[in-house]
Amino acid sequence: MRIINPLPKSATTGLLAVGCAASLLVGCSSDDDPEEGATATATVTDTVTQPPASTPASEETPTAGAGQEPGQGADSCTEQSAVNPLTGDQPIPVHFANSDTSEVSFYYSAMEGAPDPCTPLSWVKLAGTNGTSGPGATSGSVRETVALFSNGQLITDPAPILARHIDSVEQIDDSTVRINYKFYTDAPAASGEFESGSATFHWDGYQLEVTENTLPTEQNETAETLNLGAVM
Repeated sequence: MRIINPLPKSATTGLLAVGCAASLLVGCSSDDDPEEGATATATVTDTVTQPPASTPASEETPTAGAGQEPGQGADSCTEQSAVNPLTGDQPIPVHFANSDTSEVSFYYSAMEGAPDPCTPLSWVKLAGTNGTSGPGATSGSVRETVALFSNGQLITDPAPILARHIDSVEQIDDSTVRINYKFYTDAPAASGEFESGSATFHWDGYQLEVTENTLPTEQNETAETLNLGAVM
């Protein structure tokens, strides 16, 4: 599978940066004078008996898509299939903004969404836990994130950020997705205290742009992101 790596990570984990048919109308008119009307009738009769000059017998209606190369056209993407590499069979390595090394991995399942070869930006929601030798067993290990795809191909940079919970994913248009997150605070995970934030992602045809970023500033130092480059 081809992995898209459209732009380098920033110092803020790569996320806290920066979206025929035509009608022919024919009309006839006549005068009220009987003699002129008779003449008009004869003229119409002569015209009707003439063969149409504007439609040659050999003319054929063009076939839709004629002249296009194979695989081109609006429907060509429907002939392709997008395989989601994020199956959950293998955990994904986790990177911590405040550490150069990590033995933690994200053990997950794909919950919602699917890569779409006909959509410039599609998404898949992942849910699971962080763990070192297996899935985490505490409330503080629970994580969710959203992986993004360009025309069915996985985007690895900027890396998806792990949150406590994904509130919602809004498909603004075919090229734009807004993700609403909830993050842990300094309070114990069992306390149920969370901090909200959102970001809008737009695929411009070459790279992923991040705008309207309201993620907590603490994520600059504590963000956990997924190394999707390890997913093959």
